[in-house]
Amino acid sequence: MPDNQEIKAGFSESELLDGFFSGDRRSLSKILTKVENGSREERKSIIKKLWNRTETRSNVIGITGAPGVGKSTLVNELISFLEKENKVGVIAVDPSSPKSGGALLGDRIRMSSSDNVFVRSMATRGAMGGLAKSTSDAIRVMQAYGFDYVLVETVGAGQSEVDVMKFADTVLLVTMPELGDDIQALKAGLLEIGDIFVVNKSDKEGADKKVFELESMIQGNPHNKQNKNQEWVPPILKTVATRSEGIKDLIEAIKDHREHLVNKDELREKKYKRIREELLESLNEIIQKNLDKRPQDLDIIIKKVVDHELDPYTGSEKVLELLKEEL
Repeated sequence: MPDNQEIKAGFSESELLDGFFSGDRRSLSKILTKVENGSREERKSIIKKLWNRTETRSNVIGITGAPGVGKSTLVNELISFLEKENKVGVIAVDPSSPKSGGALLGDRIRMSSSDNVFVRSMATRGAMGGLAKSTSDAIRVMQAYGFDYVLVETVGAGQSEVDVMKFADTVLLVTMPELGDDIQALKAGLLEIGDIFVVNKSDKEGADKKVFELESMIQGNPHNKQNKNQEWVPPILKTVATRSEGIKDLIEAIKDHREHLVNKDELREKKYKRIREELLESLNEIIQKNLDKRPQDLDIIIKKVVDHELDPYTGSEKVLELLKEEL
């Protein structure tokens, strides 16, 4: 997209970027809108200009868990502690409004009272994994803006939240006592994404039992706090976010995990895996976009495979020929 192309409210992209680089929050907000709602080319244009500024020390924290465990309250408490010495960006991924597709703000207004805090509410638009499609670009925009921490709170609508791992340096998996179904979900795969486990609402009956269940699942032995390979063993912390209990310990655990990632050079490894997957996803997007230009030709090839006039291998080669004509 040309630099002088008009964006909403009469601002060109170059004007928005000038404002963005000077710390203007309205420009930040408009650029986030662009990467959330814009076309692939528009998103590409913005990220390309911000890319060299995204190599920052921003600590990206993913917060996920089932509905009702108090994630938003926990995020508010984390903000209250972090904002004293840090700039904090928050991406709150909400269920889409069934009518407009826009994000429901919920408790977000409470989060945004400080000059050191910026909150962005994004719609999932039905995206799998609880993350809005453009969350990764939104994180990069916030990194380029200079936030020390970027908190990403996911929907937690019962589907797998593994996508958090693509974007977060540290993942907080939040649960609560008397929530039996989430243990089964953990066994089904959620266990692997958590770097820190948080038993919120731990003033309720059953908190110690929940901690023991998690310890048994994560560590095998409840008394084993570190394995032989000196790898990270996820700590399990109890909090009561409504009373600010356990928040300081949680922040210390976040810092400890960051230190571990730096010392073990795992930040670069995480970034490598993330970029590799994103490149493949982007390539798939390009392929789909170009195939959409030739629906009838693609349909002919598919029907020939269905009718056994072509085998699947030859059919895929024919599809590749279509792509070569479009690229």
